[in-house]
Amino acid sequence: LRLSIAQVGKDPEPYNLYNTVQYSFSNGVRQSTVQTIKMNDNLKPEIKTSYEVGLDMKFLQNRLGFDFTYYYNSTKNQAMLVDASSPWSKQWVNAGKINNKGIEFTLYTTPVKTKDFTFDLNMNLAHNVSTVEELADGVDRIYFAGDSHMPVKVGAVKGGKLGDIYAKKLMKRDAAGNPILDANGLPQPETGDGNQEQWLLYHPIGNIQPKLLMSVTPTFRYKGIFLTAMFDMKFGGDIVSVS
Repeated sequence: LRLSIAQVGKDPEPYNLYNTVQYSFSNGVRQSTVQTIKMNDNLKPEIKTSYEVGLDMKFLQNRLGFDFTYYYNSTKNQAMLVDASSPWSKQWVNAGKINNKGIEFTLYTTPVKTKDFTFDLNMNLAHNVSTVEELADGVDRIYFAGDSHMPVKVGAVKGGKLGDIYAKKLMKRDAAGNPILDANGLPQPETGDGNQEQWLLYHPIGNIQPKLLMSVTPTFRYKGIFLTAMFDMKFGGDIVSVS
């Protein structure tokens, strides 16, 4: 049985505290470079606090065993880029508090063991949930960097899951999920009663995070020769494909 509590800090990335004058040369002429990101000299270090409890058991002369872990991590003061008012496009802020909690289970087995040959088969399962508990003052959502031409955005709102997928446009649908058509037989866009962006933020269409991670590792040993492999699998998690 094991218990652990830890807290670590992480400094913001360098050169994100102050806006400085920058120059570039074009055809031998020095020109000032227009900066669109607002730096922040009040950025605080990121603080991560972790709690973990686990149980490790072995049986049958270590030929069968398992390791079970439950963890809870809380990270605050994460430095992130968010939208800013003119003349800036983005600004650095400490973006609230993000929690991670989950379980991890590892099964150890040795199905075959002789004088010269051993076959080990290990399996690992992991499930994690990330939620945004708080955001910076005046910030109601965060988006990951991505292609602006994509029909979706990925990020989170306060109280939502990190990695939620938000459509830029949706069709109106009835209770059965069928599109609502207008008099011309065309689908009607969802307007959110006049606040479309806010409505879309509270109706994510998916999440990029897998619900389950799994790996299987077989290992063969014969007279000092080792052969091992690892098979990684992900279950769940949504993908938006555009062509």
